[in-house]
Amino acid sequence: MPKKYVCGITFSCELGHTEDVSVYDSLEELKRIHWYWKECGIVELETNGKAWEYTGHTWLEPMDLRYGAKKDDKE
Repeated sequence: MPKKYVCGITFSCELGHTEDVSVYDSLEELKRIHWYWKECGIVELETNGKAWEYTGHTWLEPMDLRYGAKKDDKE
């Protein structure tokens, strides 16, 4: 099944609510264009059509909205 990539914010908050979302054909493309992916996270979608019609998803990078914090910092 073809794979598409979206940031975690798009997946959690926008997908299915609007058609105006950024969907990427490759992980490399998302990382190149969406430079703040480390905060947003990355979700891989399995889809044969539009992104919001996905049949499966996998979080490849977790969302971490503690802007500027190191990944190992504890709150």
